[in-house]
Formats: sequence, C-alpha cells, structure tokens
Amino acid sequence: MTMAENKTADNKSNGSGSILSYLLSLAFFWLNVISVAAFSFFLNCPVPDMIRNVCLMALFSALFIFLFTQGKEEDLLLYDNLEHPMRVFFWYFIGIIIEAVCVFLPVTGWPIVPVFITMSLFSTPLMGVVSGTGFLLASVLLTESSLSVFLLYFVSGIVGICMFNKLDERYRVMVPIVVTGLSILVNETAEIIIFENATLTFERFLIPVANVFVSILFIVIVLKIFSAQVIYKNRDRYMEINDPECKLLVELKGNNKDEYYKSIHVAYFCDKIAKKLGLDDGAAKAGGYYQSIGIIRGDKSWSYVEPICEEYKFPLKAREVLKEYLTGTGLIVEKETGILYFSDAVITTILYLIKNGHTEIDYNQVIDSVFKKKQASPRFARSKLSIDELRIMKQMFIDEELYYDFLR
Repeated sequence: MTMAENKTADNKSNGSGSILSYLLSLAFFWLNVISVAAFSFFLNCPVPDMIRNVCLMALFSALFIFLFTQGKEEDLLLYDNLEHPMRVFFWYFIGIIIEAVCVFLPVTGWPIVPVFITMSLFSTPLMGVVSGTGFLLASVLLTESSLSVFLLYFVSGIVGICMFNKLDERYRVMVPIVVTGLSILVNETAEIIIFENATLTFERFLIPVANVFVSILFIVIVLKIFSAQVIYKNRDRYMEINDPECKLLVELKGNNKDEYYKSIHVAYFCDKIAKKLGLDDGAAKAGGYYQSIGIIRGDKSWSYVEPICEEYKFPLKAREVLKEYLTGTGLIVEKETGILYFSDAVITTILYLIKNGHTEIDYNQVIDSVFKKKQASPRFARSKLSIDELRIMKQMFIDEELYYDFLR
C-alpha cells in the first residue's frame, strides 16, 4: 500500500468516524433531555421545574458532547475508547437507565457511584465527572432531594474515579473497590446522622449496606468487561507486534540490517527495565522495536511512523511512547519513553564504538557519560522518572557487560 493510498484510507476512516461521532452526539443529547422531560411530566413536576430540569440536563449533555468530540485520541480518551465510540454510548445509555431507576428508590439506595467510575473508565476521568454529575443531578431534581444527597454521592463518585484512574495490566482493583465501598457507606451514614438528624438504627442501615453491596457488584461486573475489552485486549496485540519475526520487523531487516539489530537490542533493554520498574513493558518494548521503523517508508520521523501505527493497530500506549520519542523537539515525559531514550542512547553509543574498532571499552564510563549527557538534555527536563528509578536503570545497564561483548 502506497503512502497516497494510506492517506486516502485514513481520510475515509476519519470521515466515517466523524459521522458516527456526530450521530452518537445527537443521541447522547436527545436521550438525556427527552428522558428527563418525560420523567418530569409523569412525576407531575410544575412547569418551571420541568423547564429547569430540561435546561440543566441539556447543559450537561452539551458539555459531555463537547468533551466527546474534541481533541485527539491520545489527548482526550484513555486507552482506545475513541476507536470504539459505541462503547462510550452504550455505557452512557446504561447511566440514563440507572438515573431513571434512582427516581423510584430511597435516596440512600441510589447505585449512582458506579456510573461515575464506569464512565471514567470507558471515556476519561473528566467525562466521568461530567456525565456522572449530570445523571446524579437529574435524580436529585426529579425526586426533589436535598443538596446533602447530591453532595454525598458526588463526593463518593469523585473518590471512585480517583481510585480507578488509569488501570493497567497489573489490575490492582481490591483497594479501590474497598475504598469506594467505604466512601459510600461513610457518606450515607453522615447523611442519616447529620442531615436527617435521625437515630442510627439497624433498620436504617439496611438500605445503605444493600446499596454498597449492589454498587460493588456493579463495579466488579464492569471491571470484568473492562479487562476483556480494554486492558487485556492489548496483550495479544503486543504479542504480535513484539515478535522479532513480525512482518514489519522483517521488512525493516530487509531494508536496513543495522537498524534492525540495533532495535532488537534496544527492545531487550526496554522490556527488561520496564518490568523491573513495574511499568508498561509491552509499550516500552514496542518503542524499542519500532523507533526506527519509519525507515521503511522514508525516515525515522513520527510523520512516517504514525501511519504505520495506524495501519497495524498499535495499542495507544505504544503510539504515545513512539510519538513522544520521535518528535525531536518534544519533551520526554512518560517513564516508558524515558527508558527508550536511555536504552537507544546506550546501545547506539556502544555499537558505534565497536564499529569503529575500539577493542577495550570501559562500559561503566560509557554508560555514566551517556546518562550525564541525556539527563542534562532539555528534552529530559520534565521526565516522570524518579532519581531512584534512574539509579536502578543505570545499574542494570552496568550489570550487562557480558551482553555488550556479545554485540561484537
């Protein structure tokens, strides 16, 4: 496929994606507005209250649509949700259903907190806040509940979003689940004692406890779906692209053997260091393998690598690492990109020395020099890598002296 064909295909894809996003945006807006208007009517809300409810929901819907349709994939939605807008729409629709269910439940039994968490996972934390707040506000207005009810669920929703912010393949969810459940229980207890000024009896605790149980069950189900559709979906893709015999790498080998073998060595260190530091080793390793892949289309710049990433459906994190690294004047911020930054520099320097006939190489001195130079670079000024992580990484390079001899 030529570059022109690639661009044509991308344009068609972007066009169809834009149309789908536009149609879904209209669906977001009218579903929420019509549902609130209908409930306001059937609950016999006064006309001024009905107008208020509809206007507020229209405002929140419009704000959600703005966030949904603005920005690039890597800037707005987490994971690969932008590639699956129907996924966002589906969970937004579930939120509307829960909003409707809450109208018929006691205020201490609203399962609204999982909506905040679900929308943040399948879109972004900010979109989770906006949509969750909109659904919660609709429930409060339709039931004419107090401000304290809004506050207790809003606070619990924010806690839940913070707890589940950007899960990775380590999938540590037990603490977030427990903290979110306790937050709901504590806030509902405060509602009963402080705002309702009621005695704390066993009967009054039944509904809040049932709400915590239902909310946790809902969150667990959502997490199972999320892991299958988002988290572990990338694992199989990384197994394909991080195979040295992958079609792209074979093409790189045929085009430039030196760059191919260098990439193999860089990927080795990226993978090993990322695992040691508990980072996204799949994305780091892909960065090592494919930081030179643009050569097969023209040169190493991101403008040539980006269409390759799109064509071969690289996971979002791998694209972010490559884009950050290959944008020559950009900052090296993400930790995985920092690992690639140092791995490429160390391997390139050692291979250069070997190629130019240096028989006795002081690897400690070479690595120390590379680290000093790269850490002093303006590109590295805002890296998330800590001093301790840099120390560990540097020691791992030093400990690989036998590997460097193998490069000869």
